Amino acid sequence: VQTAIVAKEALEGHCIYDGGFCKLHLSYSRHTDLSIKVNNDRSRDYTMPTAPPPVMNVQPSVSGQQQAPMTGPPS
Repeated sequence: VQTAIVAKEALEGHCIYDGGFCKLHLSYSRHTDLSIKVNNDRSRDYTMPTAPPPVMNVQPSVSGQQQAPMTGPPS
């Protein structure tokens, strides 16, 4: 919980881009439960210490010159 508090305080009101564009306004979720059905690149249950670590995959960019890291199994 402390990590979430620090992250929220650090990011609140900051802009994603220079020039004041895409200003962040953060709030805590009102949900009290969370259900993770599968561990993959879009969802992961970090409370399970026995879960295997995410797999780092590399996919070429559209131009083929740079590679972007992706987590989880290939889809």
